[in-house]
Amino acid sequence: MKRIHFLVCLILVIGCSSDNNSFEEELESIDFSCCGPNPFEDTNVDNLDQSRGEIQLQGLITPNNDGINDFWIVNNLELYENFTLQIFDINGNLVFEADENSENFGFTESDFRSNKNSVFEYKLVIVDEATYLNQGYFCSFTGPEKRSAGNCTTVFRDPILE
Repeated sequence: MKRIHFLVCLILVIGCSSDNNSFEEELESIDFSCCGPNPFEDTNVDNLDQSRGEIQLQGLITPNNDGINDFWIVNNLELYENFTLQIFDINGNLVFEADENSENFGFTESDFRSNKNSVFEYKLVIVDEATYLNQGYFCSFTGPEKRSAGNCTTVFRDPILE
């Protein structure tokens, strides 16, 4: 069976804070957006029969080219038809869109303007918004600094995270 992983390689990401903010304030803001409660929790809908495989999304990636959590993955999405996935930058601009007919699911360096930590919003719809709607945030942490993952979820244990 053909297995399709939706990988969003965030090598260079769009920064979400001004140059006047300190790096620590930027990380604190990112933690709140990605690792805290999902602001869409009350509006997300899950009436999808997930007996083929549970849809799982992660809240954090570390695209530092170490081969661990470098991509944003929607686990088991390849098992379902009739879906759309949209990813927006912190300003609400659509930066990525895919559906079951898409051939290319990854970003390249040219898709991004700067090399900073960032927050992205995602919207995943399967069949329609009354069947399955999952909106939330995921974060991209770049750079060599070790840091806490807080309540964020990752696919694999990552050495950049404490």
